[in-house]
Amino acid sequence: MTKAHWGEGLVKQESWYMGPVKPWETDLYGYELASGYGDFITNNCKMILKTRDKSEWAYNLMVRCFDLLARNKRWPHQIDDLIPSKRQCKTRLCSLYNKTKFRWAKRLGITVTCKSRSHGDMTRDPYIAAIACAIYLNRLQFINISIPWYLYRGTTWTWHKYLKNPTDRNRTRWERAERRAAWFKVKDFVTVLVMLRREAVERFSMNLTINPK
Repeated sequence: MTKAHWGEGLVKQESWYMGPVKPWETDLYGYELASGYGDFITNNCKMILKTRDKSEWAYNLMVRCFDLLARNKRWPHQIDDLIPSKRQCKTRLCSLYNKTKFRWAKRLGITVTCKSRSHGDMTRDPYIAAIACAIYLNRLQFINISIPWYLYRGTTWTWHKYLKNPTDRNRTRWERAERRAAWFKVKDFVTVLVMLRREAVERFSMNLTINPK
């Protein structure tokens, strides 16, 4: 997975990046909507990094993403208005049920219709992408965002701890966690998260060298 695959097919609209309507998503969810809304924060932060955008628009979008994270929302309320109420989960439990339903249907090779995830169904990737974006845009005050406890993974937690408290000991713990995680086969999107974490640390460490605390 290379940077060329980050946000593939996404187009910059007036306020953010979104993708085209995809027939398979229309069949799965039962309505038409531009793709990418479920990963709104992740996609938009990755696109800022991919395009090396340091414009005022990029800064404002990053702030919007952190505002959503602080409220445990995956996308802006304007997108909520585009999703039929009956086709959207209202709880994380409903989201889990429909994701499990989709995975089993895919394994069995059958077609099903699922509800889309709830806007409160948080995962690690939007936090990782947003923090990496904040470091790129040199808005380090945002890296102190709290990540929900139920999203715990050793790699993410030790990485975030190092960024908040950049000691040699904390960096060693993060590097050790990444090495352990590399023993296992992971999906492409996880590989991208590893790249985001590593690049964020490289930029952060470079900034520490230039501007030591």
